[in-house]
Amino acid sequence: MARTITHNKRAVRATNIVLCLLFMLFSFVYLYAFQGEMMRMVQHLLSHGRTQYQVFLFAVLITLGLTLLGLVLLRVVPFPGRFKALAWIPSFAVLGWLTDVSLSVAEPSPHSISAWPFVLLAFIYFSVSYVLLRIQEPIDVNATFHEMAWPNFFVFMLGMAFTGWVGNTNRTLHYELRMERLCIDEEYGKLLMIGAEDDNSSRRIMALRFFALSKLDALGDQLFHFSNNLGSDYILPAPIDSLRPANMPQRLRSYLGGFPVQDMNATRFLQHLASDTLAKEPVRDYLLCALLLDKNVDTFVDSLVSYYAPKPAPEELAEDQRKSNKKKNKKNEPILLSSLPRHYAEALALYGHLTQQPKALLDNTAINSEFDKYVGQMELPDSLANDQILEDTFGDTYWWYYYHDNDK
Repeated sequence: MARTITHNKRAVRATNIVLCLLFMLFSFVYLYAFQGEMMRMVQHLLSHGRTQYQVFLFAVLITLGLTLLGLVLLRVVPFPGRFKALAWIPSFAVLGWLTDVSLSVAEPSPHSISAWPFVLLAFIYFSVSYVLLRIQEPIDVNATFHEMAWPNFFVFMLGMAFTGWVGNTNRTLHYELRMERLCIDEEYGKLLMIGAEDDNSSRRIMALRFFALSKLDALGDQLFHFSNNLGSDYILPAPIDSLRPANMPQRLRSYLGGFPVQDMNATRFLQHLASDTLAKEPVRDYLLCALLLDKNVDTFVDSLVSYYAPKPAPEELAEDQRKSNKKKNKKNEPILLSSLPRHYAEALALYGHLTQQPKALLDNTAINSEFDKYVGQMELPDSLANDQILEDTFGDTYWWYYYHDNDK
């Protein structure tokens, strides 16, 4: 009998150690790797930016605090050996409560807690605990570690599931938070990889991606490599985003030379800014890409010509004036543009196809030939197979966006 009791105590001790280590591992990984940026944002909003949240440090401190809570319950409440994991349920509940947040900066508090999951958990927890405490002796007689492990692991999994259920797991929001952190760290290449193959998008994601592409001087070459573009209304963040750590409105005000004080049409604002003496060079690509997203090809070409048309050297001006009479008969002759970013060239090839009297034409044999292939493929009988071929071959081109992205 004494040997059985000793064996049982060892099994209980081993179960407690394993559960403690599992909780510490889960809590740290959950707070550091998954919810770290969320917690950082909550801290920023609650402190109005006056304090900083150290992700690693606070993940360790919160994990230690919740582990201490579980150990105290193990010490105070004599849960049966098969259900020692019940001592960790309150820690899981607190972990879920900490991450059950809404990050709408228009709200005075980032916390948006639904009380009923916690009330339901409390009712079930106390009911089950009461019953088990009454019948613990028959349950634990001669139980080995393996016999104790499976019920405990089941309860432990329920605790993890509850934390994941009540915590904020919105994928789009987590994309935004990670992208904002990479923007602050100026790691624009890594920023572009976040959600690149995902259809989830938002105004904040679009604005951050636009900014990163511009910083890498790749707007005109890579914008339409992303399939989840939302249109020009989403390329500038909302003014209220100034409350967030990245403060994108202020970044763009410095980067572009201005930012709207209230929500307005982005293309109209950029056109106005482009004519201002305070405008900086990145405004050019912002405006051209906004016009492409609007599918306003005619206005795009007007702006493109003003930016990319060859400028005559001073010594050529007199010669140009001398030949002005000869040019009158050729005043409608289109300007040839060759050295353009990829998407600008694609748009210009499309413009030449759509317009009877174009102001400019693309002087690029490779892209013109590729566009002819696209038109030929598009004119084949409509079918799912043909659409798939078009998307696989031309899905990262402006032509695909122009003809097939009907939601913009």
